[in-house]
Amino acid sequence: MKIVLDTNFLVYCAEKRIDYLNWIDERLGGEKEILVFDKVLEELKKLSEKAEKGRDKTAAKLALKILSHHKIKIIQTKSESADKAILELVEREEEVIVATLDRELIKKVKNRGKVLVIHSGMNLELK
Repeated sequence: MKIVLDTNFLVYCAEKRIDYLNWIDERLGGEKEILVFDKVLEELKKLSEKAEKGRDKTAAKLALKILSHHKIKIIQTKSESADKAILELVEREEEVIVATLDRELIKKVKNRGKVLVIHSGMNLELK
């Protein structure tokens, strides 16, 4: 099973101090690979430098630190955006879970795979 992390999910989890990695380990047993696309890293780096809100900058920096300290596989892509790369992965692979808060992306993924979302502010839920 592949679990792909989107930018907004990572920033929100960092801002609210949600331990998504522990949740994934506890609830999604078995063989799993957590990955992030290079476009997501680019978006996080931009946010950490140029976000208008200070808390977004801080959260993006923390999200980057968390990714660098754990075994998160970074996937290089030629897609023009992170969302497009995520959708292409969902179309190619059988078992993919997308961790995102993007409503449009959730709608597109739910037809083909599962999504990991945050509801009620702090609770992770697999849909």
